[in-house]
Order: sequence, then C-alpha cells, then structure tokens
Amino acid sequence: MRKKRFMAVKLNMSKAYDREMMVRMDFDPGWIESLMKCVSIVSYSVASRSGPQVSHLLFADDCILFKEATNR
Repeated sequence: MRKKRFMAVKLNMSKAYDREMMVRMDFDPGWIESLMKCVSIVSYSVASRSGPQVSHLLFADDCILFKEATNR
C-alpha cells in the first residue's frame, strides 16, 4: 500500500493593503502603521495529526491550500 503524500501551495494575491494608496487617500498615518503591522507580521503552523482537518488558510493577501499530492 502506497503512503499518501500531501502538498501545500502558497498563493500571493495582488496587494490588498497598499501603503502609498492609503497615504494618497489621506488616511491617518497612525492608522496606516497599525494596519501594516497587522498584515506584515504573520506566522503559519499546521495542526497535528489529532487536530482539526485544514484545507486552506487565508490571511490578508495570502492563501495557502493543502491537498493530497498525486503524480498527475
């Protein structure tokens, strides 16, 4: 019996939070800094074998997909 293999694919969408655009739209500089800290500091971890099943993770403009890998 063959052992199952899995893969993770990380997708980076177009910038959802653009600092220059927020400055041009006259957002408060303190707000921009706070928002940029929230979306630029991130870490990922995957649940253990006994944890919940995860098929995808979404964060700001990143998406990570998990799927069983095949030769196809």
